[in-house]
Amino acid sequence: MEKNSRKDSFDVVKCFAAFFVVQLHTIPATVCPLLNVIARLAVPLFFLITGYYYTSIVEKGKYGVQLKKIFLLAIASSLFYWIYYGCMALKNNVFYQWFMDTFNSISILNWVLINDTPGIGHLWYLYAMLYSFIAIYVIDKLKIKVKWVIPILFLIGLYVGCKGWPYSWYRNWAFMGVPYILLGRIIFEYKEMLIYKLGG
Repeated sequence: MEKNSRKDSFDVVKCFAAFFVVQLHTIPATVCPLLNVIARLAVPLFFLITGYYYTSIVEKGKYGVQLKKIFLLAIASSLFYWIYYGCMALKNNVFYQWFMDTFNSISILNWVLINDTPGIGHLWYLYAMLYSFIAIYVIDKLKIKVKWVIPILFLIGLYVGCKGWPYSWYRNWAFMGVPYILLGRIIFEYKEMLIYKLGG
């Protein structure tokens, strides 16, 4: 294990990835299709980098701390937006309709199963990270072969996406978070061999 496992290069990558995420939510894809395609790599990169550090987090006994941090951030962010949207709904005299549209049985079920936050689609990433950490902990405890988990989840996610189903059905913890984090962990575990193979 490296004495200082944090890599400045990853911080630079995350900085650019953050700008790409903003670009995805502010600039229409039709303005620059190529840039939009490149920007789609941002979220997978965040998951990969998290996976790269995952082993270090566990070995340092910080798994619980990290899980709690993600959980609190997800809940606090959700509350902030629910209060904001709720106030806007009150102001426009549509609070009951907003509440029923946001917190119905289907939206709650989607939140629980595929981290599709009720009424706040852009917070899916935080819950995907939270669910992924829990899922990987279970995978490790059950000693499930990761080499099978990654391709199976990737293929299912690809199938769902190609079928044109709602994006939340494949852009979630199961088909994006878990496989990319596990892949990042594998990259960390075999980094010396990869560096050697790449001639670095």
